[in-house]
Amino acid sequence: MKTEIRFTGKMARLAAALVCVAISGLPVTGGARAGERVLPERTIRVAGSATVAATPDRARVSLSVRTTAPAAATAAATNARKTAAVLASVRAMVGDDGEASTAGYSLTADYEYINEGGKRSRRLIGYVAANSVRAVTADLANVGRLIDAAIEGGANEIGSLTFFLADQASASRQATLEAGRRARAEAETVAESLGVALGELIEASTVAAPPPVRPAGMRMAMEAQAAPTPIVAGNVDVTVTVSAIFAVQ
Repeated sequence: MKTEIRFTGKMARLAAALVCVAISGLPVTGGARAGERVLPERTIRVAGSATVAATPDRARVSLSVRTTAPAAATAAATNARKTAAVLASVRAMVGDDGEASTAGYSLTADYEYINEGGKRSRRLIGYVAANSVRAVTADLANVGRLIDAAIEGGANEIGSLTFFLADQASASRQATLEAGRRARAEAETVAESLGVALGELIEASTVAAPPPVRPAGMRMAMEAQAAPTPIVAGNVDVTVTVSAIFAVQ
């Protein structure tokens, strides 16, 4: 997995946007509850953030088979036959390292709404069966072909396509290390600017933002004779923020 650390802005902007600084010189008043940790009288609070852009190694495709018929049983039976063909096509594409599973199913009545003589009424025109399938593959080069195979098998709706990391621990660690370095550097800068000495680390915590869902742009080929669907994967951003409290000597 290739990764790159992306830095944006300069120190002044980082201090304004990512760092919250608080220095207190007031004495601590009131008794602490049992088990509570009493902070020193003077502290510096900072927060540093970092983002690692990683190359995704998995793709998730959500697709559906939707069928309509005058009778519920007919709609369901037709849907079952087409969905079985779609699952077979998708499983052949994703192989043993991938996944093809049912994500949802529904069978609903379809009505036509009409106005007659100033009165609104509805008329049953049939039933709609919908079976949602989720496919996960590690073969990113053939995601377009996977979509085409599903369409040829009978899928007529593509809900979403997203890229992600099967294991983002390495990217998260890199982002955490850089965010922590930024937080400490900012605390040292603040202490120096105020003419005080930075003390020991009192408390630290991390928050990892979930990677943004980036649907890939795609042109659906609804006919078997159409050109292969073009798919281009982007990067996955892993962002971590480290908040820290330092004592002031």
